Amino acid sequence: MAEKYFDLLKSSGSPGTASLEEDYLKQFIIRIFENLKKIVEIMEVYNTKGTDIPDVLFNILQEQKRLLEESYKILAKKEVVSHNGC
Repeated sequence: MAEKYFDLLKSSGSPGTASLEEDYLKQFIIRIFENLKKIVEIMEVYNTKGTDIPDVLFNILQEQKRLLEESYKILAKKEVVSHNGC
């Protein structure tokens, strides 16, 4: 199994670590729910308090939100992501 996490082995220098997979996941996981929450918060702030905000910002944020939601649907089917937001 250590071959699967070769990049973490190179950075840690200790191939005998028992929690290698856990360490790997902590370092390289995409935090979908956290990122979705941040995008929504940014959009709310700029919608309510921002003036003269270019539409391109909202277009980019909306696209990022769509891609994260799409990724979650794909990864959830493969049971790669947690359903509880972690």
